Amino acid sequence: MKFIKLIFISTLLCVAAASYAQKPKDSSYHHKKDSLNQKVADNWEWHNATISPLYHQVRKIQKEIDSLTAKKDSLNSLRDSLMEVSKQRREFLYAEKASIMLHDAPFSEEALKDLFISKQSHSREILEKIYHTATPKVKRSTAYKRLGQFLFNEYPSLVGTSFKPFSCYTLNGKKYSWKSHAGKKTVIILDGFHCMNPFDPSAAGVYLKSILEKTDQEKVSIIPFVYAENIDQMKKTCNLYNIQKLNPISDMEGEISELKLKYQVEGTPTVIYIDENGTIVHYEFGLDLKRFEEFVK
Repeated sequence: MKFIKLIFISTLLCVAAASYAQKPKDSSYHHKKDSLNQKVADNWEWHNATISPLYHQVRKIQKEIDSLTAKKDSLNSLRDSLMEVSKQRREFLYAEKASIMLHDAPFSEEALKDLFISKQSHSREILEKIYHTATPKVKRSTAYKRLGQFLFNEYPSLVGTSFKPFSCYTLNGKKYSWKSHAGKKTVIILDGFHCMNPFDPSAAGVYLKSILEKTDQEKVSIIPFVYAENIDQMKKTCNLYNIQKLNPISDMEGEISELKLKYQVEGTPTVIYIDENGTIVHYEFGLDLKRFEEFVK
């Protein structure tokens, strides 16, 4: 019996010892667990205080963006529909204008002049009919002469031929002398200065001046040509495009200048390149900046 009691007591002592030995380990785990739980709680508190407000701001902004996008789409749709209306109105007005011009061209020098300017938009048959039915007064006009030249004269490419100076005038009304260009590379820019920068008319002059300043002006000339009918019109155009100090010239024939025929002008600017020997080496519609700047180096 004593032996059994001893075994029972020993067992209790072992359990107690094991239990005692385990407690420090459990206590350490709980401590670490509680510490980490607190850090998790602190992180959520920081998250809710810092990130959540930003998340809600982003959602609010996104809703505003979605609303603005819908408004943008609606405005784009309205713009497109109004653009179509504008296009139809413009086409109608242009057609009506063309109709009046074609009707009056045989009797009106001004209408015939407008016809010559827009000649590429009309068939040869229509142009010839108007040419042959013009009144004696209209037949005496420069516009009638130019229309006839366009219809019946041949204007071959002048590339490779010697440049033939044409009669023109300076801003002060004096006849222009081409003698100063002998032995120089020369670039003649036939109008089109608006096309260089439609949003800033003065940019044409600023650009040409900056190029001219980089060139040896003893060897290179850059000549702006203006389609004008008189000195006042020429001055107005030169002031608008800031080219008045670049020695501009004009033949005073306006938009019906024969140069348009000689150089087969279909758009502006038309640029004529002449080498130091006086030979036309190239002409083009539109100013190729790379070609232009390479040529005048």
